[in-house]
Amino acid sequence: MDKINLVSIVMPEDEWNELRNQIKSIFQRTTKEPDELMTAKEVMERLKIGRTTFDRWILNGTITAERLSPKKYARIYVKRSEFERLLNEGAFNEAQ
Repeated sequence: MDKINLVSIVMPEDEWNELRNQIKSIFQRTTKEPDELMTAKEVMERLKIGRTTFDRWILNGTITAERLSPKKYARIYVKRSEFERLLNEGAFNEAQ
């Protein structure tokens, strides 16, 4: 059987809060992965919508899309976090 040693540390509350915030900050920086991008096709397939509806949602602001190039016909991407946020809020149901 493994043994666990418990240690009690006594420190002022303001120092504890500062230490806790530093630990949270380090954890967030090390666990945060780059936000994955979804293609227009992936978004349309998941939502079962056509290209016209997808383009309309971009124009009216329902979906925030990004282009990786300034060219007019560059591929359009949507951040997965943005897609999931809108999906959870039910914004797609209201837009249809």
